Amino acid sequence: MKGLSRRDWLKRTSLGSGLALLGGTGIVSSLSAEEIKKYNPRPLAGPIRLGSNENPYGPSESMRKAMTAAFDNGCRYPWGYNASLVKMIAQKEGVPEDHIVLTAGSTEGLKVAGITFGRGREIISCTPTFLSMMEYAELWGTEINWVPLNKDLDFDLDEIEKRVSYETGLVFLCNPNNPTGKLLPADRVMDFCETVSKRTVVFSDEAYYDYITEPNYPSMVELVKKRI
Repeated sequence: MKGLSRRDWLKRTSLGSGLALLGGTGIVSSLSAEEIKKYNPRPLAGPIRLGSNENPYGPSESMRKAMTAAFDNGCRYPWGYNASLVKMIAQKEGVPEDHIVLTAGSTEGLKVAGITFGRGREIISCTPTFLSMMEYAELWGTEINWVPLNKDLDFDLDEIEKRVSYETGLVFLCNPNNPTGKLLPADRVMDFCETVSKRTVVFSDEAYYDYITEPNYPSMVELVKKRI
């Protein structure tokens, strides 16, 4: 069974840009007209394409300055700068440098993980979710074991755990989930990852972690640290 795409799901539910209201998690907030006028560097014409994760305001002033300052090195391959970047990320996350893998955007990392752990086996995930890993892994012969979201539009962790077998190469979680915006209960997802990771690889996609407003919500990096 092929997963339901985000576009198809949006069409079927007819929620459009109101999809962010489903979560009730507070990970998406609105701006007043005054705030939009203050922070927007250019007028906004037409719809804002939130489904493509595009920033309608463009790069911030500090980002524009950083990009301009880097122009002189734009003719160079980035390898010479990788080591310092890896060191910075490792220090920020509190893990050894050999735990950090740099990729050209998150999609490349998802694809690499999918074919590394899923090829010749299966990946279990819920649908709808962010599909890059599963769609690419399918091209390389990976079976995708799709689990529908539960009645609350959350990842059905109980059903996923039931389906884990010797054929399972990886379990994929997207938390907060794209496209629903739902956030799993902290204790439940921590327990799930710790338990299921003893049987197979658990991939926790936290691309939207910085939007979480729930106080002290843990990253699954904390479980990685426990095993170092």
